[in-house]
Amino acid sequence: MRKWTVGTLSVVLGALAACGRATKSGSETEAASDAAEAAGGTGGTMTSDAAALAAAAAARRDWRVTPDGIGMIQTGWTSARVSTALRTTVKPSYRDTPGCTQLHVPGMPDGTLLMFVADTLMRVDVTKGGVRTPEGVGVGDAEAKVVRLYAGRAKVEPHKYTGPTGHYVTITPPDDTLHRIIFETDGKTVLNYRAGRRPAVEYVEGCN
Repeated sequence: MRKWTVGTLSVVLGALAACGRATKSGSETEAASDAAEAAGGTGGTMTSDAAALAAAAAARRDWRVTPDGIGMIQTGWTSARVSTALRTTVKPSYRDTPGCTQLHVPGMPDGTLLMFVADTLMRVDVTKGGVRTPEGVGVGDAEAKVVRLYAGRAKVEPHKYTGPTGHYVTITPPDDTLHRIIFETDGKTVLNYRAGRRPAVEYVEGCN
């Protein structure tokens, strides 16, 4: 067995402590660099938009869906701003429907689509389980759970194609006439849902 002298042990402990300080410093530098990159620069005074993007870059991406967006992404943003926040290129194409398109962005959860109208993010669609609202609702949950968790804000109506059995469950946020969350169900279970700005969030066939 190796015997450590007091002097040798002191040198080893000092080296370990220095390594820890270097690692921590590197992590902090990387986080600061990420925030600066999201803000669009490395120095100077941030604009309000840049500050919001920097905060978003530092935040944990939990991808919860709210009436006005998903995770760090908010409706009303341009594709350029979404690209900056996600650190990828988001380039809408309007080949199928003039002025409107839906696309999946690599890096976002499977089964999520962003709808852009005239280069403005208007809504988010969720077609698979795993992505939920802050209240804990997602694809595969019971319609009764949606109505219960959004009591007083939920309106149940017949689905355009599957009603009266199938339903739309529309959630209206308090004091908000612009945003909605709309769950589509078979009368028992959530099949998909969407969130965003009117009138786009109310389109029943994607961009139509």
